[in-house]
Amino acid sequence: MSKTEDPHGGPWYMHFWPWFIVTLLGCTVVAGILTVILAFRGADPLVVDDYYSSGKAINQTLDADREAGLREARAAVELGDGVTVELEILGELPEGLQLELSHVTRAELDRSFELVRSAAGRYTASEVVPEGRFYATLRPAGAGSSWRLRRQVTLPAEASFAMEPSG
Repeated sequence: MSKTEDPHGGPWYMHFWPWFIVTLLGCTVVAGILTVILAFRGADPLVVDDYYSSGKAINQTLDADREAGLREARAAVELGDGVTVELEILGELPEGLQLELSHVTRAELDRSFELVRSAAGRYTASEVVPEGRFYATLRPAGAGSSWRLRRQVTLPAEASFAMEPSG
């Protein structure tokens, strides 16, 4: 009697293809778990919950940009150990200014500075300025702020910058 040979050459775990398929499936499971972890850990804070009210308020912000243009508002900002702003504007100078630095992607890095007038047209605050890419908004302090200046800035590369009306 002749001996028939196994065409596959041994048990399944001795072959390449079963291990290749198991490895691919294992990598897929690990990648799926990592994707779920990243999705839940990195929630997107950029989406506004009350988008309807934000949309209705856009006209007020555009009016503030136009008002800055009518007043010919200009500011030179220096950020370093503290914040210094030199403001030129038609009309009466405000008693204080508010400078908001809103990080482009991370809300926990947002900062707001209350600047007090130290001389004619010069405002200062002694606070530490964070590093990163920000939207800078300058407006008079107080509830009745009628104008604003805006600009995108990268810190510390642009430690000194000018702000002009955008509208």
